[in-house]
Amino acid sequence: MRWKGYFTDTKQSSGNPLPFVQSDHAINILVKMMPSESVLYPDIVLSVSSKFLAEKQGLIKSLEKGDEIMFDAKIMTLGNEFKMHHLHLLDFEKTGNSIPLQDIVVRESTLP
Repeated sequence: MRWKGYFTDTKQSSGNPLPFVQSDHAINILVKMMPSESVLYPDIVLSVSSKFLAEKQGLIKSLEKGDEIMFDAKIMTLGNEFKMHHLHLLDFEKTGNSIPLQDIVVRESTLP
């Protein structure tokens, strides 16, 4: 499916500490949706494979807080009050738009 959201941050995945080992969860991209389910927290965590990260590293590093992105992703698990919605990123692009975002709180326990 294709969605539109706003980049908030990236977080290293705790699941694969060895950079030379292929992983489906190399990094996590945190996304705020509008309307949002929370004032303080991101709504979605996009897991990024090491292969995708290698291909799109420049684009990912160019993201700034509040950048609007269009993304294709596969739903892995739906969130609740304790966990964010978890999707696996298939592709994304920056739209060129952005919005100001207030500070976002990330609880490490909510990451896949």
